[in-house]
Amino acid sequence: MGAKEKKKYIKIIVELTRNPEGDPVVAHYRITENVKMKRVKDDFAEKMNESVRLYRFLYYGERVADDDTAKTLEIEELGLDRGVQNTRKWIRPSCFIN
Repeated sequence: MGAKEKKKYIKIIVELTRNPEGDPVVAHYRITENVKMKRVKDDFAEKMNESVRLYRFLYYGERVADDDTAKTLEIEELGLDRGVQNTRKWIRPSCFIN
């Protein structure tokens, strides 16, 4: 039998900045590189008790589609051996009204 491959997890943070008086809403996720962002988006909207259609999710200014994955968005876990201290990636939803 071959050795089992260890799953590679990526830590991402979804942060919704509210009005200046309110605290931001922050959700932490630990996903594999092939998880579709639809799952993350749906879970975040459920935690907010709102429809996912009320949000646009952005990663470095680019819109995150339902079929996107960490791999397609090129979100990589950067290890400390590469001199990177913070390995978390930020996804910021924008609230909007249709």
